[in-house]
Amino acid sequence: MITEKTRGYGKATVEMVKQLAFETYNAHRLWLDVKVQNKLAQAVYKKAGFVVEGILRECLKVEGRYDSLIIMSMLQQEYEKNCLN
Repeated sequence: MITEKTRGYGKATVEMVKQLAFETYNAHRLWLDVKVQNKLAQAVYKKAGFVVEGILRECLKVEGRYDSLIIMSMLQQEYEKNCLN
């Protein structure tokens, strides 16, 4: 887990995972989930080219309450298009 925020570690990690998924493993689709209240992570993923697919409403129980998760994904052709820009 990355605990130091706003240092660029998350962005760098996301780029490495994308490269591994699409270039090494030739994946067609890469997806992730992020808590609805985690706006910083959502911004990092959106800037990295991930697209919101939907919300899993109250699917995660944390400390006696339920949290929702946003599903985000990227397709191989989207990754390749981003690499050309």
